[in-house]
Amino acid sequence: MRTEDYKQLINDRIEYFDKDKFYLNNKNGLVKSYTVNNGIIIQEVAGEDGGWFVSCTTRSGSCFSVYKEYSHQAIIKKKHVVLRNGGAIVGIKYEFDINGRLIKKTDMDKHYVVTPQDIIKFCEEKGIDILSNNTRIDRNYNEDSIGKYVIYHSGEYDGKFGSVIITEINGTTGDVEKVICK
Repeated sequence: MRTEDYKQLINDRIEYFDKDKFYLNNKNGLVKSYTVNNGIIIQEVAGEDGGWFVSCTTRSGSCFSVYKEYSHQAIIKKKHVVLRNGGAIVGIKYEFDINGRLIKKTDMDKHYVVTPQDIIKFCEEKGIDILSNNTRIDRNYNEDSIGKYVIYHSGEYDGKFGSVIITEINGTTGDVEKVICK
């Protein structure tokens, strides 16, 4: 498993979506998924009539994906890093105006003492396969609340088995608050 500094995966600079490349051999603008150098997986999709574009890039063996949303003009609107498989937003979330100028930065780690790397380590210690398509790590983001991680996975956890296991972890203390096996 690749352990990388998710805070270094994106920056606040303007970017453009390559519409020509997206529509090449994909005239209907359906979801396009392909693998490039060193096993990097790129998934792209467009809105109806090219109303918007989204790309999600995941490096081989990484616990993190880079999500980018673009306008119909192919100019960046939002970008952030998420935990693999559509999980929680981590680090800085950037938002841009219609011309691609940065207008907002939100620290999504603000209410968390426990880091994503701590949660990844917890998963490794508990035998939770974070790279599995059946594993997702979410967390709440609310200005007024204590952060909480929620891990969804299948298999076994401390001798309990389930097709869906939900583990809630306090984002300040790291304490396991609840485990539900279904």
